[in-house]
Amino acid sequence: MSVDIYKEMVDLRERGEGFVLATIVRTSGSTPRKAGTKMLFLPGGKRVSTLGGGVLEDAVAKKAKEVMEDGMPVLLSVDLSQGKEGHPAGGLVDVFLEPVTPPRTVVILGAGNVGLAVASASLFAGFEALVLDDRPEQLAKVPSGCRKRMISRFKGTLSGLDVRPETMLVIATRSHETDLEALKEALSSRAAYIGLLGSRKKRDSFFKRLLSEGYEERELRKRVRVPVGLPIGALTPEEIAISIVAELIEFSRKGEVRG
Repeated sequence: MSVDIYKEMVDLRERGEGFVLATIVRTSGSTPRKAGTKMLFLPGGKRVSTLGGGVLEDAVAKKAKEVMEDGMPVLLSVDLSQGKEGHPAGGLVDVFLEPVTPPRTVVILGAGNVGLAVASASLFAGFEALVLDDRPEQLAKVPSGCRKRMISRFKGTLSGLDVRPETMLVIATRSHETDLEALKEALSSRAAYIGLLGSRKKRDSFFKRLLSEGYEERELRKRVRVPVGLPIGALTPEEIAISIVAELIEFSRKGEVRG
């Protein structure tokens, strides 16, 4: 291969980018490449390496787009005799397409009882979790396996993080004042999902204040989920955490939350 495809995969993972890995697993007849040949397909149509070009690669690229969308691996059989211009000699090729999704990341602003419970439940569900707080005694309670970061205040605390649209933010700080500070910080990020612990009364109060400061109502209602979590009647921190992580799963799978 002309490129180090394994290094490219590592680089993509470190950047948090998803892709589809296509591997030729079986061939018969005359084919441009043999079993074991690999190629990467990235969102936007970018390709890394080659399976031989022509009809084969176009067919795999089309299927790779579907694999990216539904997240399910697939074994694709391509009959090259059906595309004589690309591969006049013909042949059959089986290609396994495997989606490699970016890590699902949740940033938890606040290491109180609910925040800590969300961190534990997030790990159990397979998320990468980062907990932020300004209290060292609370950060000491963050479960093993979670990342944690000591901050001095919530304003400006996300600026040094790689917050992408798919990064999920959960706000559960120690007070209304710090919640509002954290919410403003979250709204300045690229995150599409922002969950705020609190009641509808708290939501209305916060939204009223934010609207008076120039925020758009459409953006607030689209991006901010409050009360956060699916409505399962949760009461304890652990139950609330389960409802929140269930909503995170829903969002990460569908890109949306219940209205």
